[in-house]
Amino acid sequence: MTVGTNSSAHLYDTTLNTNGALYSAASGVVTSTSAGGAGTVFAGSAGAPSFTATPSVTSITLSSGTALSAYLENNFTPAINFGGGATGITYSVQNGRYTNIGRAVVFEILLILTSKGSSTGNATITNLPFFVGNGNLPFFGYFAAFTSFPASTTIPMAVSGGGSKTLTLYGYNGSTGGVTNFTNTNFSGTDQIYINGSYQMP
Repeated sequence: MTVGTNSSAHLYDTTLNTNGALYSAASGVVTSTSAGGAGTVFAGSAGAPSFTATPSVTSITLSSGTALSAYLENNFTPAINFGGGATGITYSVQNGRYTNIGRAVVFEILLILTSKGSSTGNATITNLPFFVGNGNLPFFGYFAAFTSFPASTTIPMAVSGGGSKTLTLYGYNGSTGGVTNFTNTNFSGTDQIYINGSYQMP
């Protein structure tokens, strides 16, 4: 390794980087025109940033004086029910994850059934991570491997009323705007249900 300086008094390794930027291949700290261009900070040979500190933020105050009271990223365990029951229902995948920023909640649900069990009635998904604020909120998703749509519907959707942690599953008719409940009879037992959306807590 040959160390030199250029006219701008920047320390550099003349054997690796002659543009006047500080460079160390051993530690991977600093810049290289071949990896990211002068002034681009990177770590290691791959040129990806490396951060070792973990910041801790308790609140962020906006110019209006409103404080951001929460920021959370976590998992939850959604479940499908029929008529409020879940007898014999089993899954190969039962995943939920969410991001909570202030009162806003962004979520994703993925359920893959191996048995729909013996419960009967309207289909719901329970165990949202937080209560939903007032108002009926529609969430559109993707359903696969189910037996059929409810009559005269072609689009799967989920709706949550205010004050609950439950989604009710419907088929939506795009022509009339009408909705019909999914029930146990619309499911095969090997169904795949993917729903994402966002809502405001109360």
